[in-house]
Parts: sequence; C-alpha cells; structure tokens
Amino acid sequence: MSEKIEIQLFLEIVRPALISGDLQQLKNRIANRWQAKQLHELLRHGDVEIRSLAAICLGMVGGLESVSVLVLGLQDNSSIVNQASEQSLYAIWINDCDKHVSLHFRQAMSMIEKGANLQACSVLQGITRESPDFAQAHYQWATALIATEKYKIALQRAYTAVKLSPTHFPAIVAMGHCYVHLGDFEMALRCYRRARRIHPNLEDINETIEHLNLQLAGDPMGASGIYHVDHLYQEAI
Repeated sequence: MSEKIEIQLFLEIVRPALISGDLQQLKNRIANRWQAKQLHELLRHGDVEIRSLAAICLGMVGGLESVSVLVLGLQDNSSIVNQASEQSLYAIWINDCDKHVSLHFRQAMSMIEKGANLQACSVLQGITRESPDFAQAHYQWATALIATEKYKIALQRAYTAVKLSPTHFPAIVAMGHCYVHLGDFEMALRCYRRARRIHPNLEDINETIEHLNLQLAGDPMGASGIYHVDHLYQEAI
C-alpha cells in the first residue's frame, strides 16, 4: 500500500512552483518524491485546492493509469477541479508516445494551427502507422479531416481514438460533429450524451443536446443546432 502524501509538504512544494512558473522543476520534484497513485488519493480530498493541485500534478507525472481518476475530476462539483482535470487529460493523451513520435506529432499540430490540414493529415497518417495505439494522433487526424470537410473519413479516425481511449471526450464530440454533418442526428445525439456522461461540465454540451432533440422532434427551434454543434466542437478541440 502506498504511503499517503503529507498535505502540508505537498502544498509547500507545489504552491511556490506554480506561482513562480518553474514547472519543470516541479515535475522533477513530484516525480522524485511521489507516485501517480499517491496523487490519485488527493483527488478525493475534501479541499478544492488540494484536488485541483493534485489534478495539475497528474498532468505532469501521470500516465494512462491516471485517466480514470482525472475523468472523475471532470465530474467534480468545483469548476477549478474540472478545468485542471481537463487540461491534465489533454497532457496525458498528447504525451502517450515516445520522443521520436512526439516530435512529429508536434509538427503536425503546428501544421493544423497554421491551417495546413492536408500536410498534417499526411504526417498523422505516418504517426498512426508507426504508433497505432496513439489515440491522440487518431483524434488530431480526425480534426484535420473535419477542417477539410471529409466527415466520413474523420468519423473513422475519431472512432479509432475512442476505441483506444473510451473516455476521450473530445474524440466523442468529434464523432458527433461528423454525424451531424452527415445527417445522422440520432447517432450524433448518442455521441453528445456519451460525452456529457464523461464531462458533464463541457461548455455548450447541454444546449447542443437540447437543439438536436428539437431538430429530431421537427421543432423549428432546432434549426440552430448546427451552430451549437460547431461551437461545442471548437470548445472541445
């Protein structure tokens, strides 16, 4: 059984480092002193600050074994813990590869940011061939395909990401986005409801579900559903 983290010591180490912005030193100190599973326990602490700091630290030293705990953080009653957990999940998903792959992945991300989506697709295709279990690469490939309006192929990539990482809510949202643009509102609704179960505090998720329900019911008020779908997707990526 892992030794429990002394709360005062934890705060004395983490607080100053976050204030100063020396995150690399903080990462090293955490990794040298505690294991991720010890930090998991702090995400169940009664104090919001402790839970949020634990979530931040897991983004630095946690791996896939920390995903399920951070998903619970998405469902925390504190928006601070929600945000910290979400950011740490992204960090873990992005870093779930070796250094060689990481370099190419970051190049692809830079291409996407610059709007060079076709070039990014080519790089991400190579990455997924080399590292087929790298869920984040499949997801980012989906986002690049969505940007070029290739929704059928994007849906396949997003589905692969979810198959590899079932709580990858951004990939589930991407699936919903593809289904909407392919005209399958029922499947889109299933995806958004699944994403909401994982991340109930995801911005615009309730509005998107409401408008799709109206659209399926034939209510004219559901006509603005595409706007909410697009906005939700932009928030999730």
